[in-house]
Amino acid sequence: WFFVSTMAEHTHNLDADPRASLLVVEDIPAGADPLASGRVTLLGRAEQIVDPEERAAARDGYLSANPSATAAEVAAAIVGNATANVLTGLPSGTANLLLYSKVTSGATPPPDTTTVPPPTDSTPPPPPITDQPPYASFTSSCPHGHCTFDTSGSADDHGIVSYTWSFADGSPPVTVSSAITTHTYTARGQYTVTLVVGDGAGQTGQTRRVVNIRNVR
Repeated sequence: WFFVSTMAEHTHNLDADPRASLLVVEDIPAGADPLASGRVTLLGRAEQIVDPEERAAARDGYLSANPSATAAEVAAAIVGNATANVLTGLPSGTANLLLYSKVTSGATPPPDTTTVPPPTDSTPPPPPITDQPPYASFTSSCPHGHCTFDTSGSADDHGIVSYTWSFADGSPPVTVSSAITTHTYTARGQYTVTLVVGDGAGQTGQTRRVVNIRNVR
């Protein structure tokens, strides 16, 4: 789970295009060169949690790990334990801080003591999966309530044959065969749009996203 502000520019960028990358860096001992540490980039899609039970679980999980931390204390802990000036050649005014996902206020991030077992060939590989359910994803653009929805990020190993949309404004669900569809909202507000994609084998995949309609014309 990532907690982000709806006022942040990067959140608006994710609303327009949910593709995102995350750089994960191993714990760096004090005085060590950050560029010599192991790191990996994760690529994926950021999707807003709209299901009330899932949102409650995310909130409870965060509060259980941080039962008394205020927003200011969390920010101070993250920034205070960051490694400064890792990158070079940046414009003036750039923060240039390497942040850690797990910090303890006033302490250096602990080293990773996880023991990785040696590889073994005794376990046979799992049988190949010949057919998987489709993956549903979409982006949206809604100037003045006139929305265009693009599902080009959806995928299936044998191809998607149908796209069923529910626009949450009282209109009936619509099933189309095209990856791009349009819909017009006549009132301002937040609408939880649901997409269900289907493949030729009858399997389905589903996703939801909140669309903010600020102006209509």
